[in-house]
Amino acid sequence: MKTLSLIEIFNDCYFRIPDYQRGYAWDDKNLEDFWNDLNNIEDNQKYYMGVLTTEFVSDKEKSSGSFEYDYGAKSKESKVFYIVDGQQRLTTIIILLKAIVDRAKELGLDFLSDMEIDDIEKKFLFKKLPENVLGFIFAYTKDNPSDEFFKSRILNKESASNNFENTIYTNNLKFAKEFFYKKIKNFNENQLNSLYKKVVFDLKFMKYEVNDDFNVCIVFESMNNRGKSLSNLELLKNRFIYLSANLKATDDAKQELRKDINEVWKNIYHYLGKNPDLKLDDDDFLYNHWIMYFEDTNEVYKDSLLNKHFTIKNNKLTIQYIKDYIFDLKRSVRNWYFLHIVNDSDFKIDNTSKEYLAKLHRLEGFNHFKPLILAILNNENLTKNSLAYILKLIEKFIFLMFAITQKRTDFSKNTFFKLAHSIHTKKSNLDDMKNKILEKSKGYNINVFYQDLSDKFKWNKGYYSWRYLKYFLYEYEEYLCEKYKGQDKKLSWDEFSKYKQNFASVEHILPQEPEKYWNDIYKKYKNNIKNLTHSIGNLVALSKQRNSTFSNYDFETKKIGNKEFIGYKNGSYAEIEIALNNKWDYEEIKQRGLNMLEFMQKRWSFEDENFDFWCFNDETKMSEDEKIIHKERFLFLPPEK
Repeated sequence: MKTLSLIEIFNDCYFRIPDYQRGYAWDDKNLEDFWNDLNNIEDNQKYYMGVLTTEFVSDKEKSSGSFEYDYGAKSKESKVFYIVDGQQRLTTIIILLKAIVDRAKELGLDFLSDMEIDDIEKKFLFKKLPENVLGFIFAYTKDNPSDEFFKSRILNKESASNNFENTIYTNNLKFAKEFFYKKIKNFNENQLNSLYKKVVFDLKFMKYEVNDDFNVCIVFESMNNRGKSLSNLELLKNRFIYLSANLKATDDAKQELRKDINEVWKNIYHYLGKNPDLKLDDDDFLYNHWIMYFEDTNEVYKDSLLNKHFTIKNNKLTIQYIKDYIFDLKRSVRNWYFLHIVNDSDFKIDNTSKEYLAKLHRLEGFNHFKPLILAILNNENLTKNSLAYILKLIEKFIFLMFAITQKRTDFSKNTFFKLAHSIHTKKSNLDDMKNKILEKSKGYNINVFYQDLSDKFKWNKGYYSWRYLKYFLYEYEEYLCEKYKGQDKKLSWDEFSKYKQNFASVEHILPQEPEKYWNDIYKKYKNNIKNLTHSIGNLVALSKQRNSTFSNYDFETKKIGNKEFIGYKNGSYAEIEIALNNKWDYEEIKQRGLNMLEFMQKRWSFEDENFDFWCFNDETKMSEDEKIIHKERFLFLPPEK
């Protein structure tokens, strides 16, 4: 098999990316690597781009709805090929060629390397057909979500409708176009000619054409070319196509399965790339669905899928077995989308459920609950009220077990994985699941929290070094917003959590390094000042990333503000509450800390289970005065002087 240049590959034929393929996935790193490779090619030096695998499109296929408005390609005289592998590389090259052509026109050039600009467009991009319509040389099939965007926004040509949906894949296409336009915007004629020659003549592909499903699949699984590696989701789709051709069944049944596979994968990629700001990872979805569907938690999930369940060696494998699985994938991917894009709506997901899904995404330890929540969302008996209640239980479990009891974030992971499978297969119901979470939650131990904080005050920075500080402070802020009937939130989680370090968004009211105003309190507690500054009552979530601007100003200036910054009076609800104080000393820190611990008790205790948050899980019942004294221990304040 010989290598071919781009001008040889594009030899009076059309190329189409089928609708079931993953969208354009190259990012800035992939593009930069490709650009650097081009720059390193010396004149007339050849550069191997890997295997380009295509599949010939039959006349019968061209008569389908996928080619309805595909003038030129749908003609019986046209040679059309699906791109089985190489779509990322080839798409990138076409976008670059479009940028080269546009730059040539800006320079007023008629030729590049002895080829007319008009002929370059006809060869690689598009050409006019009778009745003044366009035939696009390289494009997506009609049902691919990226098709209209590619034609109208990348190639700048009218397409069938010019209507498209912005997705993560269309964002990637747009980014690639802008990337190349910036790279060559100042190129002169010589530079442009050199680049064009490299792209069209010096990039070499090993072109391989497959002619049946068996060959498509064998080639696909063995490929490992430059660019985005194949995801397990892509490998699984390929395996299903292989099985659809090789299982014992009628030809009609095989064709129907092949059609179903393509439709399901089209739907999966639609939801995984639907939100232009957040691409949902292929393998993350497949892995979590696998846990819910099979519960093979002691196996490597890729091996479980490809070498155990969906292999020709599996004697239980039938067309119906595959259909049951892929249709479950189709149903699940929609709920997977709702699980992650919480602002989009579903009839089961009310505002309370959205609120708690958002909280869960902020918490470490959430990942091993995803299969369970997916199983819950898939459950036809789920109601809005039961979903909200379940999400609240999960959020409380995570906080009590991980933030308070300091369990590893994989604590009880296998228990909840098995529960997800049990819910999905209807061996357990939603009430069984609620009871299991409540049962597991009883194992919290606040004494562990006390000991952990004690170590933090001894060796680190007390509450300031608590991993869940930001989550707690943000929850306290939301509580105050509701308490004071705030119309708008004054603190955005995205802004507040932007920096992993606390110093960017958590303020010490009594500063760590004081100036004159704070000298008296520092002298009074000089041996234990760290306990005072890092106690929970002295820490506040800021409404803006402005920690450094507060510096070591006196309390009055922090309250009111100055020309450099907005004061507490106009900050978050927690800041506003602090600004109600006339001074900031030991007593104020203590009282605010007690208020925050009181909030912690009410927010995360299970009143319906008669839990007492501060009783160390024993049978002891404390009086209210004893509870106050007990809570004061958790402030780790120095003795009052």
